[in-house]
Amino acid sequence: MSWSTNASVHAGNVKRRCREMPSNPALIEAVSASTGSIRNDQRRQTNSGAVMSSSDDSKELQVALMLHIDVHELLLRLRGGRRKLIEAMSRNGDMRDRLFEPERFVNLLFAHIDDLVDCKAHECGTKIYMLTVLAYGALDWQFQGGAAEVEADVQIERLQQIHRFGGAVHDDRLSWDEWRTRLRYQADRLASLTGDAKLYSARLVKLAALTQAALEAITRRSRRAEAN
Repeated sequence: MSWSTNASVHAGNVKRRCREMPSNPALIEAVSASTGSIRNDQRRQTNSGAVMSSSDDSKELQVALMLHIDVHELLLRLRGGRRKLIEAMSRNGDMRDRLFEPERFVNLLFAHIDDLVDCKAHECGTKIYMLTVLAYGALDWQFQGGAAEVEADVQIERLQQIHRFGGAVHDDRLSWDEWRTRLRYQADRLASLTGDAKLYSARLVKLAALTQAALEAITRRSRRAEAN
């Protein structure tokens, strides 16, 4: 069963978890952005499959389309989550500063990454989505009032990661323990740089790109499961 199929259930679980974390109440509203986008994505996949015939060629094409990851579409989904997060934070500047203050934010990252232990694919999908929204949100806060193009910086880093490690061919071989180890490593590096705004921001870009890579991988994995 895919993580997109159960988006509403897991969004509710994340909402409850956010309520239990005093430093993170604004995420409750950010979760809602994912649910609608995921449902739309699911409907588009269903409609694409419905218009195809049952011939072998059509089935192969359907599988290929399901496994294809439209990065632009994924970024639109993330923009929705970021927008909801920013809107929620704008109502309480002190809460926003408390959430994204580097030392507090690093602790929040550790909690989310540790929460990836033993999760099912659909649960991991929602958790990775929220982790990615958080990473982008931290960059939005870090560069507020500046001229930085957060999304562009993250995509450049993502391309560099693909060039260095091999992209989907490499990423799809990783287990969730291996993803968690990589995320934890980046969070550890980030924690060591909280006293240097420039280095902290650069490492945060790397973390956001890595969480996006994990999100792309779980999307491919869930679509592959649907195809089978």
